[in-house]
Amino acid sequence: MVRSRDGDRLIVEQSGEARFLIFFFPIEVQLEVTERPPQWISSRAMAGNVRRMSGRYEIQPDTEHGTVLLRYVGEIEPDFNLPPLIGVAALRSTAAEQFTAMVAEIERRAGEAAK
Repeated sequence: MVRSRDGDRLIVEQSGEARFLIFFFPIEVQLEVTERPPQWISSRAMAGNVRRMSGRYEIQPDTEHGTVLLRYVGEIEPDFNLPPLIGVAALRSTAAEQFTAMVAEIERRAGEAAK
């Protein structure tokens, strides 16, 4: 949920959970997000149950092929205990699911815009 916006800077609150098999771990975070459309978006945790969390999306158009490369780099260090193997798998799985869902939504909207 967007809490405030000041130019290219937003404060966003996000809550959810990382899941893997029968395990789940709640995540609550307040992020400072900086937008530089259309090149990149970056975020960093300001508060919540994470010690560190940051990420950056970069968009690189390929006009020759009519495609776009979307790259994401991020890191998260929770402020709660995770089982060594299961916790890492849960965070990776959740990140992959969210990224896949985001790409599907981008493609859906692009398809609607083309109609």
